[in-house]
Amino acid sequence: MSLHPFVAVFLLVWFALIGVFIEKLIASNEFAWTGPAAVPVGMGVFAIALTIGAFFPEACIAKRIIMTTLKAKALP
Repeated sequence: MSLHPFVAVFLLVWFALIGVFIEKLIASNEFAWTGPAAVPVGMGVFAIALTIGAFFPEACIAKRIIMTTLKAKALP
């Protein structure tokens, strides 16, 4: 199972924009873990946590249901 292509492209653009913003903050010597720099870092962490926390548990459940329905054996 994999992410929907639209979601993968959206996340790619999301992380690219966050990276550009952080790069501009670092280049202007304004990067600190408080204030404006914490926002894009928090957005990146949230996007990763949301993707991992929402996709992978549901993919495992769906895989188990499909395998039970088809009476398949899991690969090692």
